[in-house]
Amino acid sequence: MVACLFWAISKARNAVTFESQKHNIGSILKEGLFWYNRYKEFDDDFLQIANTATASESSYQTGSSQQVHWMPPKHNFHKINVDAAVKDFLSSCAVVATDSNGSILSGGCHILTQNNPLIAEVQGFLLAFQLAAKEDYARVIIEGDCQTIVNILNGRATFTPWRILGIIERIQTLHSTMVDVEFSFVQRGANSTAHKLAKYVIQHNSHL
Repeated sequence: MVACLFWAISKARNAVTFESQKHNIGSILKEGLFWYNRYKEFDDDFLQIANTATASESSYQTGSSQQVHWMPPKHNFHKINVDAAVKDFLSSCAVVATDSNGSILSGGCHILTQNNPLIAEVQGFLLAFQLAAKEDYARVIIEGDCQTIVNILNGRATFTPWRILGIIERIQTLHSTMVDVEFSFVQRGANSTAHKLAKYVIQHNSHL
């Protein structure tokens, strides 16, 4: 809420200073409240979607006759699978890189001192880019089971929640330095290695 009001005040101040526009406190508060309600509604919807997806994936894995398989990347590409986990007041993100033969090449993880799953997921995508830069991967498929983040990075979302906007911008900056990057959504059953690594890290509170 404070961030939205601060943004509305800053926007109004710039309009007065640089565009000679007139603003009153009522219009500033109204705009701040508008953006707060919009993003809060999005976050609430995301949490509901995430919880529903988790429940349906568990049911899928135990009750469906169909199977979900991880697929290696195409020739001349690396694939980095991403996942996150949340426990109490902490979260973790983990990445696992593979080649077109399906061999695991490298990985990484972070412990985060917050428990918002959306932030943890997008931090995982940022970590994937950092790993790709470190290992000098020019052509990469970054794959995760958070469809919200995948849609944002593929330009299919109508807006980006303010809580992750700065991280998304950092990802886009790194994206521009690479030859070819694809973002892919996959069901959790085909993302098990990254998922297990993220769970292990949060359960043992350790960086690997």
